[in-house]
Amino acid sequence: MLSIASTWGDPQPWRACVLCAHGKTVDGQRVCTCRPVVQPAQHQPVELVRRSAGACGPEAEFLDFPGLRG
Repeated sequence: MLSIASTWGDPQPWRACVLCAHGKTVDGQRVCTCRPVVQPAQHQPVELVRRSAGACGPEAEFLDFPGLRG
């Protein structure tokens, strides 16, 4: 018998970045376009900006999506 949890599949990596207004997919890779985070570049892979030493960090300090703004 299958449980409901077994049908969920794998969680999306960097889920916050999937929801974020700064997130974008470029050549099949999820990137961040938040200017304070990626300057002087146009974008950076989310794996770099969300790591513990990254500009956005593991807590997604620059996370921005309509539901968050109230």
